[in-house]
Amino acid sequence: MRKNKNQISNIYGYEEIEYKTLITSILTGNYPYYPNYFTKGICIGIINKEFNNKIIFSKEDILGIAKNALNDLRNHDCEVKSRHIELLYSCISDIDQKTRLVKLDEEACSNVSELIKKQPSGYFENFVHLGMISINQEFNSVACEPFWEQLFGVADNLKSYINGLDDKSVPKINLVKNFWRLYENNNYKPIEFQNQGNVQEMIDDELFREVEKLNELLSIEVQFNEYENGRIEKRHRVENRYYLNQYQKLLNRIDNIALYISKTGDIKKKIKNAISLITTS
Repeated sequence: MRKNKNQISNIYGYEEIEYKTLITSILTGNYPYYPNYFTKGICIGIINKEFNNKIIFSKEDILGIAKNALNDLRNHDCEVKSRHIELLYSCISDIDQKTRLVKLDEEACSNVSELIKKQPSGYFENFVHLGMISINQEFNSVACEPFWEQLFGVADNLKSYINGLDDKSVPKINLVKNFWRLYENNNYKPIEFQNQGNVQEMIDDELFREVEKLNELLSIEVQFNEYENGRIEKRHRVENRYYLNQYQKLLNRIDNIALYISKTGDIKKKIKNAISLITTS
């Protein structure tokens, strides 16, 4: 704040430019120590207009400091690790005041994305994680690194990239691939679990059982589509009881799978709509 700056300048004889340079140096930090939580907090405060008094830095100043810290880390360590991602998160260019969605600086994202593509293992090591802090191990969600879209663009870009990686170069890539299949079938939202087992253990098991459930769910959808094609082609009312029976069996199988993702609801809706058409025709 300018009041603090004036007090310190009077005591130590700093000119305004010297004082600003000093604080900039402190906020930038030096390898491997960067006070990115301070720069992130200041940047958010400026964007949200949380400071009652004027401060000596603009949003552009703080963003520049954050980007310089990230570039300094890149110069010392070109393999993306959690520290790179932490510094990237402080490179905030804007916050939508309605949705509260954070937009990171495009140049910073581009630079980190290039590093990831050269050596992807560090980024994907912690890509999949618990979605929240919970004292109940069976009540949680499975989520992923939240700014993947700003790093890779549309979902298909990241999906193609992930599918091109193997576990020799990226040890946890099978977990990432399994997560992504669940994630895209849940409208790109975290997968929620409640009283279905220890969620962290699911992650440790690479979500293997959950993907098996997804495969069974998708096979039910294929079977339903085959039934529907046959029903529509025959158009015989005598077949209605048969199809109603089969569709109810499919619904029961879906309930027994107990995989609560968007795809589950979509398939159940299609089957129930078909049952409704049959019973009212």
